[in-house]
Amino acid sequence: MRSWLDECSARAQSYNGFNLIVAEPLAIGSRRQGSQLTYLSNRLEAGARSLQPGIYGLSNALLDTPWPKVTRAVTAFACQTAQGVRPDGLLELMSDRELAGELELPSTGVPRDWERALSAIHIRANGYGTRATTILTVRRDGLVGFVERSFDPGDPDRYSDRRYEFMIDGATASPAGLGDRSRGQPQ
Repeated sequence: MRSWLDECSARAQSYNGFNLIVAEPLAIGSRRQGSQLTYLSNRLEAGARSLQPGIYGLSNALLDTPWPKVTRAVTAFACQTAQGVRPDGLLELMSDRELAGELELPSTGVPRDWERALSAIHIRANGYGTRATTILTVRRDGLVGFVERSFDPGDPDRYSDRRYEFMIDGATASPAGLGDRSRGQPQ
């Protein structure tokens, strides 16, 4: 993974601004302690940064930029995961449309009305907004859960879910829910 990240870092300035989190989970039976999680942004001079176990928040700025929606989401995530990981609960968390108060708004260079609209975890604003939410879980035994909720651009209250499960080691693939589940649309 490290050589791939070094190669990526060398080409990073060729791209528009990005944030990238790369994970290399432990192989079953590995003697290593903990999986590797690394953060890279081409808006930082430092290059790739190894992340220690913990909870991090990422929006359109750099990792852990204390925007109101990021701090609210990190707090809610910590509370939810303390009770166990439930993908549907995390989807609900990510659907939060609460706007930040006037005094909480960051100053990122866009007009104040856009700052307000962008302050929600789930953004809906004049043809711009959240298009998808993805929940990825990895258990210690290698079972990966993937849930993605895609929103209809014409009607953001309509969405479809895709759910899959698979083993990292490739031993077996077992789709959970097999394909799409939609809200507001016939199945």
